[in-house]
Amino acid sequence: MKKYTFIIAIAAMVMAMLPAGETFARKANTRKTENQNAGNIVVRHYGSDDRFIYLQVQLQQNNDKPAVFRIADEMGELLFVDRISSKNHTVTVKFRPEELERIELELTTAEGVFRKKLAVQVKTFSAAVVEEVK
Repeated sequence: MKKYTFIIAIAAMVMAMLPAGETFARKANTRKTENQNAGNIVVRHYGSDDRFIYLQVQLQQNNDKPAVFRIADEMGELLFVDRISSKNHTVTVKFRPEELERIELELTTAEGVFRKKLAVQVKTFSAAVVEEVK
């Protein structure tokens, strides 16, 4: 329960930082917001230990403007949120195997929203297969 409260608190802080008002609404309507080529999100299995699976996520954008990276489970519940402001950013996240059946990664930048869906099959506890779902 503490984990979800923490995630909700982080999400609330990120939402509070986003610009509000008519200007933001106008920008949101003019940018591309659908699933663009998500080649700027690269995920690889980074390792495992007795309780967790580690994924390394490399994010790329064309500028240094602020962006928000989110990971949600198949029910839409946030598992991870990170605010970035560099062209290249790498983050390592850890998950329990039961959280990873299907996840959706979303990078919201000034150019649009990039999404990638992943299915993770745990073969043995020390190995996992990560595939993009279309």
